[in-house]
Parts: sequence; C-alpha cells; structure tokens
Amino acid sequence: MKLPTRRGVRRAAALVAAGVLLTACSGTGTPEGWMRLERGWLAVDAPEELIEVPEEQAGAYDLVLQDTRESPDVQLAAATEYGTASARSTLTVVRLESPFGRLDEGDEFSEVETDGDRELWRWDFTYEDGAYQGVGWAAHDSETERTVVVALTGKDLADQTVQQVEQSIEVRTG
Repeated sequence: MKLPTRRGVRRAAALVAAGVLLTACSGTGTPEGWMRLERGWLAVDAPEELIEVPEEQAGAYDLVLQDTRESPDVQLAAATEYGTASARSTLTVVRLESPFGRLDEGDEFSEVETDGDRELWRWDFTYEDGAYQGVGWAAHDSETERTVVVALTGKDLADQTVQQVEQSIEVRTG
C-alpha cells in the first residue's frame, strides 16, 4: 500500500476545504427540515411538518399551512398576490382588517434591512391575552410593483423559525 505524499495530503485537504466553502456559500438553499413554497408572487420557506389547509378554509389568505388540521399551535398564512402598495402601507391595511381578531396592546411595526429593490416591513403582535404571538411581514418589489403578505402565528414561536421565514421571503419577479 502506497502512502499519500505531503503534497497529496495538502491537495486533498484543499479540495475538501473548497467543497465545504462552496456548500456553505451556495446561495439561498432551503435548510433541512424546511420546504420552499412558491405560489403567485411569493417564495418563502416553511417548516416541513406544516400541512396545507384547503383553500375554502383559508379565509383572507390564499395559502395557509398549520401543524394540525384542528386547533393549530402554529400557522403560516400568506396572501401571495396582495397588491401594488408599499410594504408599510400594506401592513397598515392588514392590521386594520384584523385577521387575528382583537390584538393585545403593544403591537409594533419595524422596517427590515434588505438588499436590492425589496422593501420588507415586520409587524410583531400578540392576541388572546398573550396566548398567541404573531409576526406579519409585507414585502414589496419596487421594480415590478408586487406586494406579498406572510403571517406566522403560534402559541410559542421559536426565534429561529421566525428568522428563517423572515430571511426567506422573496417577491418573485418572473
């Protein structure tokens, strides 16, 4: 059996390191345990365990996923082609529509820093006396004048789940 030379070991190590680097930097891949949803103007990541609710039960949203069919603890809802208004204006309208019923005091809007022509606003809220928390987003692409809305609600939303959804929201331009 021939042993590898120092040069061969260094070359192999460099190739492995390059492969790891390419994998780590390879764009916007959907993490393990998540699925990429693309509908209308929206693309977003959602936890794999969520199941889609039939459209006739989705209410004001055209895409609703939740952890169980009845009495869900976690729900992701989206209006995949909401309109053409800015993200901030859209969130204001969504809040006035009261899709989650009466909110607890202290809800707030904040602008999320993004790259490119995408405007993203976030709305943090609680309802039913703090039993549920929610995060809503409106994303607007100024080039195409398309706006989408995503809402994630639940009894106990993990910060990592909220961050993954937020970072994955995309207004599709094609």
